Amino acid sequence: GASQGVLIKGGNALEKAHKIKAIIFDKTGTLTVGKPSVVQTKIFSKIPLLELCDLAAGAEANSEHPLSKAIVEHTKKLREQYGSHSDHMMESRDFEVHPGAGVSANVEGKLVLVGNKRLM
Repeated sequence: GASQGVLIKGGNALEKAHKIKAIIFDKTGTLTVGKPSVVQTKIFSKIPLLELCDLAAGAEANSEHPLSKAIVEHTKKLREQYGSHSDHMMESRDFEVHPGAGVSANVEGKLVLVGNKRLM
């Protein structure tokens, strides 16, 4: 097994390893391990912080992406901080993943985009 996080299949592969000049990994998570978290939230509009986070979490709730989970978790922590212990997520429809850019969804009748500048 890979008890130390490395698995080499057969001695032949290990013998050839010294000739390796470059390695290409296929996706995020192949090398990285961890749990992303939101460390700061800044508001650039008049929408209240908790409402903004609720909308973002509503859009992200259907995603399995680690950053989506971090946004949902951050919103839960904010609710506790503001005295709202409800786990109720705003209802979302028309959820769509935009690969490499983010997600969009209709949350409580509002189009919500969560992602990078290109998606905006």
